[in-house]
This record gives sequence, structure tokens and C-alpha cells, in this order.
Amino acid sequence: MVLSALLLSAPQHIKILQARIYPCYLANKLGYFQGKMEGENEILIRSHILYYEEVFSQLNARGVRYLVIGGIAVNLHGIPRMTADLDLMVDLSPANITKLIEALTLLGYSTKAPVDPNDLTDPEIRKKWQEEKHMAVFSFYKTLIPYYQIDILLENPIDFDTAYRDRDIMGTEYLPIPVISLRDLIQVKKLIGRKQDKADIESLKKVKKIKREKGNNA
Repeated sequence: MVLSALLLSAPQHIKILQARIYPCYLANKLGYFQGKMEGENEILIRSHILYYEEVFSQLNARGVRYLVIGGIAVNLHGIPRMTADLDLMVDLSPANITKLIEALTLLGYSTKAPVDPNDLTDPEIRKKWQEEKHMAVFSFYKTLIPYYQIDILLENPIDFDTAYRDRDIMGTEYLPIPVISLRDLIQVKKLIGRKQDKADIESLKKVKKIKREKGNNA
């Protein structure tokens, strides 16, 4: 059954729940192109990943340099955790941010804050937001579906170029998704240090240990 047919046939309560599923973990690291799933889980997973698919596709098509971090990255590395927002760490150069804004605008995203999204390209304005408004991320939301939110880090806690070089490419040959490496994800979460980050670190360390035992350097 194709993705569009699944969406059209999904009961309303399933459509509402789609933003609260373990979007990528339950899809077996985006193996939904090959794997088999049953019943409501199939509808939930496929409909939710369709949302991420259009975002990733647009970013990739425009050559945006970005890394998936946050809860979605945790899911992709094999830890089930409820999440809805898509957190990104990006190359903060003006040219790259401009391409990012163009992609999200095309997909119907607007800024949550009442500001010009192009202000995101200015490092001085980003610094001002951090110091005066205590902002850590710049958020975009889907105008027609407000619970679809994308958060962009205003300041990268680790060197982006190095993290991008060491990224993991997940997804499929048709939809490659640059995900922050397991090692760097743990480091980022240590630096951010929220309660949820600390819980994630413990789980991610277990995954790292399992991968090492299997001879897979992480």
C-alpha cells in the first residue's frame, strides 16, 4: 500500500496521534521501504515519516548542510523515546541558512517568533536573541499543522564541520539523512545538560557498548 493511500485511509484519531509516535525508531531506522509492519502502527509510522520525508528531501535537494540531533537522532540510533519536534544543528553560514529558510518556506513553515526568518542569518542577531531572550533554538512550525515543529540551534555546541564529517548517513539511497554520530550526540547532550539529555546519555551509552561488542565502532 502506498504512503498516500495509507494517509487517506487512516482513521482520524490515528492522524492526530501521528506526531506523537516514535517516528523513526519504530520504522526500524527508516527501513519502512523494505520492512513489514501491521495495522495501526503501519499507518502511524508511514504517515509520520512522510512528514519528515518532505523536509529531508527539500533540504537535501537544496544542498543544505544539516545534522539531525535531539530526540529523532536518539530514535535513529535505536532508543525509543516519544518525540514530535525535529531538532537540527546546521552550518550557520548565511548562505546555508538562507537555503534552509527557502526550503522550509516552500513547505509551508513559519517562524514561531514574530521576527523575519532571514534574521537567523545574522550572527549578531542570533547572539542578541541568546543573551536578551535566552533563546537556545529558532523554531519553525507548519502553518496548517502547528504541532509540526523544527528547531534550529542558534549556537552549535560542537564544531559543525567536524561533526558533519563524522556524521552517520541513515535512511535509504533515495532519502539519505545526515544524523549526528552516536559519539557526537552523547557529547552534545552532555553540553546541553537538561534532565532529558542526561537520561538519553545513559541509554545511548548502552547502545554504544552493544555496538562495540559487535565490533561496530561508534
